[in-house]
Amino acid sequence: MMDLLTPEQRDRVEHVAVDFLGKPEDIADAMKAKGVTADAVFFYSYMQPKTTVKGSHPWSNAQELADINCATLFL
Repeated sequence: MMDLLTPEQRDRVEHVAVDFLGKPEDIADAMKAKGVTADAVFFYSYMQPKTTVKGSHPWSNAQELADINCATLFL
């Protein structure tokens, strides 16, 4: 995804690993430790399940792909 940005835009992106299932205070502390001042924070997660059919495309099990990735947002 970063390849879609210009070098100037990439320079403005800071990736901070944070456990969003943790306490809000811990999330805030992790952001403060990195010096984050932001108008918005985006959560991005993606998991690719193994395909069950040898030689099939990674997106051939679309329902499982959707189920696994939706679960990361709606625990």
